[in-house]
Amino acid sequence: MKRISICLIFVFLGVVEVSAQKDSIYIEAKLSSDKKMLNVNEEITYYNNSAKDLNTVKLLNWISAYNRRRTSLVYRKLEDRNTDLHFAKKNELGKLVSLNIKSSDQEILVNNISDENFFLPLKEILKPGEKVKLQLQYQIQLPDKRFTGYGTSDKNIALKYFFIVPDRFDPDNISKRNYHDIEESVSFNTFWTVNFDLPVNYFAESNLLQTQMNSFSGYLDSDPEFLISPNEYPSINVNTDDINTEVKFGYNLKPEEKQNLEFYLPLHLKFIKEKIGVLPKRIFISEKFRNKEDFFGNNDITFLKFRFQLFTPAENTDLDYFGIVAKKILDESIITDKQNYHWFKSGLKSYLEIQYLKKILRRYQIIGNST
Repeated sequence: MKRISICLIFVFLGVVEVSAQKDSIYIEAKLSSDKKMLNVNEEITYYNNSAKDLNTVKLLNWISAYNRRRTSLVYRKLEDRNTDLHFAKKNELGKLVSLNIKSSDQEILVNNISDENFFLPLKEILKPGEKVKLQLQYQIQLPDKRFTGYGTSDKNIALKYFFIVPDRFDPDNISKRNYHDIEESVSFNTFWTVNFDLPVNYFAESNLLQTQMNSFSGYLDSDPEFLISPNEYPSINVNTDDINTEVKFGYNLKPEEKQNLEFYLPLHLKFIKEKIGVLPKRIFISEKFRNKEDFFGNNDITFLKFRFQLFTPAENTDLDYFGIVAKKILDESIITDKQNYHWFKSGLKSYLEIQYLKKILRRYQIIGNST
């Protein structure tokens, strides 16, 4: 298999059906000076992409996963023997503080703003292909970042899954869905516009294209992610005859690491494009994503007091970042419901890593020796 056909993947799995009608979400968000509260004005243009009439629209309010002890997120963390969220202080939790929703100047009431799912009754039936506009005003208390890697900390603020949005994987708006911190997908086929009002000397970065300082806009088939920090983190632009991609980092790079990446990233992107045929214009790599998606199998071997170094630092950078970049591109390019197809992108990532080792790194034999 010389090239992975994205279209064939969709047809084979039947994972999603991408409609020509794109939802749009416009957000203005103001971060408080203490970096704990986010005030949001939001407008959602929602299309009925189901095959039936709708009398409700479902919105996900996943900030509430951090609010109560009896949430799916808390139980999952306890299963992993992580009690931080279960025993957290009230001011460390995340929650929706206030909410107002309108459609055509008619207020839509929500019974319990602590629910992770809002099923909003519509005044008129929404037929297939028709759209409805929703105006939301709300305030959220951001959770401590240590629970999931998203939230607020002394160093920076990482935002993902906190805005109230439709669930594009449930076009019939009938199923409850809770946040489990498995990087599940929510939005695709959506055009985003997000403008931040931030405290002085704070800056925002995102996987969305930046239109001006702290403002972002563009079409995504993945969920938007934002990092707000007093620091401006590095980026590497790869511009060749057929590649024009900016790789943005949500953390600092050591000088040697940056130098190595300036050499390896063009090789990574060229190889991945040859295999899957597409590359995003911008790739945003957060610290959480880097720690989770690095290459498996290149760590030094420790036995008693002896340590065996398998690879040089440059080779480790090559291997680790190939896996990180490959998974990020797959996340941005292939639409899957991770709860049902959690294995799929990880399998493709492993396939690309193996092919990369065969073609580029024949001299680095982790298991066995081909000569």
